Amino acid sequence: MDDPSCEAPQAPAFECRPLLDLLGIGPGHAVAVAGPGSLDIMVDLCRAGWERVECALQATCGGADETSDLLILTGPPESLGRLTALTAKLLKDGGVLVAKLDHAEDDVSIRAALLAKGMSVLQTTLDTRGGPAVAHRVARLGARAGLLARAA
Repeated sequence: MDDPSCEAPQAPAFECRPLLDLLGIGPGHAVAVAGPGSLDIMVDLCRAGWERVECALQATCGGADETSDLLILTGPPESLGRLTALTAKLLKDGGVLVAKLDHAEDDVSIRAALLAKGMSVLQTTLDTRGGPAVAHRVARLGARAGLLARAA
């Protein structure tokens, strides 16, 4: 018979380090984590030697804009677009957004939210090990226009 005093084991935190290694993102980069379980992921990264990791509910402070090299999103697919819209401003130009998906097509709302926030996707990497995860390297549309104008 089950012992009611025993807690159910926690689901493992979103394991995205193999994908981050593939993208060349490591402990020296600044990371924001948003969504359910973000505290567990933040603690896991800190224990693994990452020093600049924060939990983010939404980007509200202008001083935090464009400070993160990496934004990790967690949660059900139907919430990822909204979560992207709330936190995308944290990403630097050229930063990477990573999200765990139920299906590869769950990525549509993330892309739409990035575009609505003035960002385009430069590169997409889909990792299917252990369930699909997507990584988007983003460009701020205004930043790219400014770079092109200065180069001309």
